Amino acid sequence: MLSSFTNLIQSDIATHQITMVVCIEMLNVLQRLQFVRTDLKTHIRILRIVDKIFHIVPSCSQLIATINEDHLVPGESIVDKIFHIVPSCSQLIATINEDHLVPGESFLFASLELLVCVLLSYYPNIAGDLQLGPIFQMKSSVKTNSDNQKMNEMMLLNVKLLSELITLSSTNDSLQALIPVVLQLLLSTSSVILSTKTDDQKQLLSTIIQFIENIFSTTIDKDILRCTVMTIINFRTNLTNKGVSDNGHFVQCLTSLLINSPSMNLTDQCVDFYQQAFNDEKPETRIRVLQCLNQLFQCTNTALRNQFIQIFTPLLLNELKKDNAEQQQESTIEVLKCFETLLTVVDSTLRVRLASLIIPLFINFLPDSTLSSVRINYPNARLISYIIERIQYLIPLYSNEFRLILQTSPDLRTKLENAIRRQQQLKQQQKDERESNYSSKHYHTTLNSSSQAPSLPLRIDFSNFKSS
Repeated sequence: MLSSFTNLIQSDIATHQITMVVCIEMLNVLQRLQFVRTDLKTHIRILRIVDKIFHIVPSCSQLIATINEDHLVPGESIVDKIFHIVPSCSQLIATINEDHLVPGESFLFASLELLVCVLLSYYPNIAGDLQLGPIFQMKSSVKTNSDNQKMNEMMLLNVKLLSELITLSSTNDSLQALIPVVLQLLLSTSSVILSTKTDDQKQLLSTIIQFIENIFSTTIDKDILRCTVMTIINFRTNLTNKGVSDNGHFVQCLTSLLINSPSMNLTDQCVDFYQQAFNDEKPETRIRVLQCLNQLFQCTNTALRNQFIQIFTPLLLNELKKDNAEQQQESTIEVLKCFETLLTVVDSTLRVRLASLIIPLFINFLPDSTLSSVRINYPNARLISYIIERIQYLIPLYSNEFRLILQTSPDLRTKLENAIRRQQQLKQQQKDERESNYSSKHYHTTLNSSSQAPSLPLRIDFSNFKSS
């Protein structure tokens, strides 16, 4: 049957004569099949067919301007069947328009219902402690499949299709009804994946981040954004209370929301959220948080950007003042990137003052030793190389600032010049060593080849040879 579905969708008739009613019925059939067949392979095939159905919907021309689609009136309403798993979202659409919910006519709902059923079949915890309808509880007892590769494929397909539902919304009403549901499912899926620590966790979480960023780039109602902010904060808090690290995943989610929402204000909860993440001792999380702060320092919302700069610049300075032995090179580099960003976003009238703070920060990480012909292996060689590279990049951009600072601080100038010369010398030494190693290897190869006996036997017999 699945093969027949695939052949039908791939035929010419699919794009010219299949109506939206037929598409909805196809989704209903696939959902019933998903209940009957519990093997992962079949579920993946079902999701692939759903993907093909999405692509034959003619730009949702048949979804336009119907009251059912405005409010996702499905096999039953999106509110009636799906919104009960999103407690913070159900209040957003509790208007008089809910009186017009008519079952069985929404393609968006039929698609969403099928995707949710498949998702909950393998990860029932995505619904949390919420009360589910019987249609979802029927699948909650299915055991997780042991084929990690297939599970990852299924999850990637599911989150991809969930995000594509957003692009199929043809009216603002249906879009604003669908966005909170999809966001809730993607964020909840992230939380479950982080808790279970699957083998392909990074790839899947990275994909979810990408889809979430795409959703945030659309126009979203302010109430939905505020609910989403609290949802993100709560998910990370719950993981932290369980001793599970999110590796900065939810920090990136909230950062994407703030950057793409120019009207959002920075609440006390957001400040606490970032400060707690900033103090996380796990290196991967700290690096992710620093990268997010760097993004926020560049956001177009001036008020939001200035708030983050005022709050976190002193904390970043304290990080650089710590003993070098306690610092990770990668974290230090990310902190320096934040300060470089500050140098670019600050008003030109304040740049000299800021540069007088930032430039010495960079130079003070360079070693104090004088120029030597002996190669020195510094434990923070990558950090030193990065700083020299960035300073050489910044000097032409801010030549006046560098000139004023280095003229008033001869010691910094000498330290910088020695470090640059030393770096150039080390690069030349590395080049000479590579060439020497290559020449030595080539010489030994040639010598060994010439000393070997001939590999071909002589065909002439000289045993009876006599000289004249």
